[in-house]
Amino acid sequence: MIRARIGFLLALAVACQIATALCNTTWGAPAGEGAAKEAAKDAAPPAVKYRFPEIMMVTVPDWPKDPAQQDQVAQYIKKNGFNSVECQMDMLDCCRRNGIYARLGGDIGQMLAAAPKLKDDKAVFCYFISDRRRPKSFPGFANTTRAFEKADPNHPTMFINRALWNQFPAFVEQVKPNMLSYYQYQWRSEQKPERNLLYLGMFRDLAAKHDIPLVRCTDARSTAPQMRQEHYTTLAYGAKGFHYSPCYHFGVKKNDKGEPILENGQLVQSVLGYAEPLIVIAKEIRTMSPVLVKLNSVDVYHTDPMPLGGKKAPADSWVDIGGPQVLVGVFKHEDGGDYLMPVNYDATATHEATLKFKPEVTAAQRMDRTSGKWIDLAIAKDGDHGVVKLTLPAGDGELLKVVRSTGK
Repeated sequence: MIRARIGFLLALAVACQIATALCNTTWGAPAGEGAAKEAAKDAAPPAVKYRFPEIMMVTVPDWPKDPAQQDQVAQYIKKNGFNSVECQMDMLDCCRRNGIYARLGGDIGQMLAAAPKLKDDKAVFCYFISDRRRPKSFPGFANTTRAFEKADPNHPTMFINRALWNQFPAFVEQVKPNMLSYYQYQWRSEQKPERNLLYLGMFRDLAAKHDIPLVRCTDARSTAPQMRQEHYTTLAYGAKGFHYSPCYHFGVKKNDKGEPILENGQLVQSVLGYAEPLIVIAKEIRTMSPVLVKLNSVDVYHTDPMPLGGKKAPADSWVDIGGPQVLVGVFKHEDGGDYLMPVNYDATATHEATLKFKPEVTAAQRMDRTSGKWIDLAIAKDGDHGVVKLTLPAGDGELLKVVRSTGK
């Protein structure tokens, strides 16, 4: 009864936000976006359908001044599972040299002026514009998005939505972004952890409707099972990238003047203590990335007790799932294959997930998250159906590949 009331109140809040957005026509552009607005005049939105080259894992480095030392930082970041950094234009050469992506930020006018020359630059991930702004900013954001699309049709702009404000449907309808990003730090006080899957479903549906990638900002300072739960539930809903709060995950040893200390000509680098569980997950995602980045989310099914926003697999589904507090993300590879991601969304206890397949499923494999190799799974028989059971630690998930004889 309480869950139903919370769901009703949240839906009502979202509906009110949409109604407000549709009625309000007097909003102005955010400060500092005059150049973007001017450049966007008469610019019709092009068909920007950006696809991430990898699952994006974004961090913020503590850059030394020396370029050789900057390279050491970039390589250490890559070694520990991250492939993208928040930076400004001055660090783009370092990103190019070391094969990492730049989430460019800073002065909007400067980025917009540079964008035509960056449209074919493989080191550019996106242009960060703003976060946590209210609906009066949306018309200005739309102008900015059109201006960047015109200048650089190959890389998206990033605006970070705060999920708890429930204004993201209006944001998407007005701004028509080419990437959808949001944050909900579900394990922090007053962040509504029970809404995690509800928000994931709502953002997933918006991203699918507009055919744009979904990125989530998650909490990098929670328990290891909580971090695992946030990442694997988010991946099961089809997200293609992560950024974080706190955003710094790596340290460089310094002297009392704040200068880097060298040992044998090398920086002394480390993973910050709170981020150690995150590094483990980042390396797993890097292993799965070549497959995950090419998967399109078809649906997500849940078991009892039904979470907010959850739903059971329909009767005609080729896969069903059982077990307490588990879900399964259903995917189609861009080349046509079928994939699943079962997840235990309980961050406190291990659960067994039972996948029940219709007879058309003839084989199933699990990816080893260290080697990237596929491991055959035994499929037991239950009448005409096949059954696979997986033991999932708290918050954990698995990537499965399935062979179906129908080829559907």
